[in-house]
Amino acid sequence: MGKPSVPDPQNVAHAQTASNIGTAIANTYLSNANTFTPFGSTIYNKTGDTVLKSQGFNYDIPRFSVTQNLSPDQQKLLDLQEQAGQNLGSTAVNESGFLKNYLSQPLDTSQLPKQVTNAPNAPNLQGVSGNNLPDLQTSYGSGGNIQQNIGPADYSQNVADVRNSLLSRLDPQVQRDEAALRQRLANQGITQGSQAYNNAIDAQGRQTNDLRLQAELAATQEQSRLAGLDLAKGQFANSAQAQGNAQNAQAANFYNSAQDQQLQNLLGLSGYNNQVRSQNFDMANQEAQNQQILRQQALQEDITQRNQPLSEVSQLLYGSQPTVPQFQQFAPGHVADTPVGQYIYQSAAMNNQAQNATNGGLFGLGSSFLGSLPFLFSDERLKENIEPVSKTKDGQKIYSYNYKHDPAKRTHLGLMAQEVEKKHPEAVVKIGGYRAVDYAKALENA
Repeated sequence: MGKPSVPDPQNVAHAQTASNIGTAIANTYLSNANTFTPFGSTIYNKTGDTVLKSQGFNYDIPRFSVTQNLSPDQQKLLDLQEQAGQNLGSTAVNESGFLKNYLSQPLDTSQLPKQVTNAPNAPNLQGVSGNNLPDLQTSYGSGGNIQQNIGPADYSQNVADVRNSLLSRLDPQVQRDEAALRQRLANQGITQGSQAYNNAIDAQGRQTNDLRLQAELAATQEQSRLAGLDLAKGQFANSAQAQGNAQNAQAANFYNSAQDQQLQNLLGLSGYNNQVRSQNFDMANQEAQNQQILRQQALQEDITQRNQPLSEVSQLLYGSQPTVPQFQQFAPGHVADTPVGQYIYQSAAMNNQAQNATNGGLFGLGSSFLGSLPFLFSDERLKENIEPVSKTKDGQKIYSYNYKHDPAKRTHLGLMAQEVEKKHPEAVVKIGGYRAVDYAKALENA
C-alpha cells in the first residue's frame, strides 16, 4: 500500500491567512458605512494598499482615510466658538501680564484685626484654709456631780430617838393608869389573883401594848419621813445638775451653730469669688476667640480678593479651549490568527498515521482502523528521546521525539498524552491500553 500524501502546512497557513485577511477587509467595508446627519457627514475612502510579506508570501492590506465635514450651520457655530476662544485666550494673555506684578506683591496684613497670641491666664481659685476654719465646741462643762445617796445608810438611831421620846412621855402615864386601876379594883373588892382582877390587868396591858405599838409606828413613820426628805433633796440636787448640763449643752450648740454659720459664710464667699474669677476668665477667653475669628474672616476676604484675578484668568483660559465635534469612529476589521503550529502538528500527525499505515499498523491494529480514528497515539510509553522544544499559547509543552517501534528513528513534534489528559481530559482516549490524543480538541484554544 502506498504512502498517502500529506499537505504542506505552510501552504495551508498561507491559504488560511489569505482567507482571514479577505474576511477582515470585507468586515471593514461592511462596518464603516458613510454617515450623513443634519450636523455633518463622515466619509470612508480607500487610499492605497500596503504589501505585507510573511513566510515567503505577500498579502495586500488596504489603507483607509476618514473625512469628517460639518454642515454649514454647524461649521459657522464652530467658527464662532473658535473666534470666541481666541478672544478669551487673548484676554487671558493680557491679564496674565498684570498678574506677574500683582502676584509679586505680598499680601498686606497690616489692616487686619489684631492677632491674639496669648491666651488669658486661668484664674487662681480661692479655697478655705485650715487657719480660717472655726474651732468647734466639743465639751460643755464638767456636768456636775450627780446625787446618788439620799441620806444616811441607817436611820435606826433616828427611829430610837423618836421611840424613846414617845415612850418617855407614855411610861409615866401608863404607870399612873396601872396604879389607879389596881386601886379601883381594890376599892371594888376585887382581890389580886381573881379572875376579874386578872382580866382587868390584862385589858390594861393590851392597852399599854397598843400605845407602845403606836409609838413604834410613829418612829417608823419618822424614818420614812426623813428618807423622803433626803430623797427630795437628792432629786432637787440632781435636777439642778441636769438643768445646768442642759444649759451648758445649749450654749455649746449655739457656739457651734455660730461657728458653722461662719464657716458657711467663708465657703460661700470663696465660691462666689471663684465664680467671679471663672466668669472673668470665660469672658476674656471668648473675647480672644472672637478676635481671632474676626482676623480669620478679614484674612479670608483679602485672600478671596487677591485670588479673584487668578480665577477670572483661569475661566478665560478654560472658555478659550476648542471643542471637537464627536463623529463615528473608524472600525477596522480584525485579522484572525493563523494557527501555523497547529497545522504543523496536524501535518506531523498525518505523517505518523501514514507511516503507521505503511508499516502495516501499530501492534496489530489495521491501517483501515487507524485511518478512521481522529486520535493519534501520544502515550509517552511509546516514545523515546523525548525533549521539550516549545509551548502552545495555553501552556502545553511541545516535544521532539521518535517512536520506539520506528526502525528509521524519525523525529516528530507533538504533545504528551499524559500531560494533555491533565489539561484537556476530553481530548484523550485509551486504545489497546495506550493513550491517544485528539489534536483538534487539544489545540482548540492554542
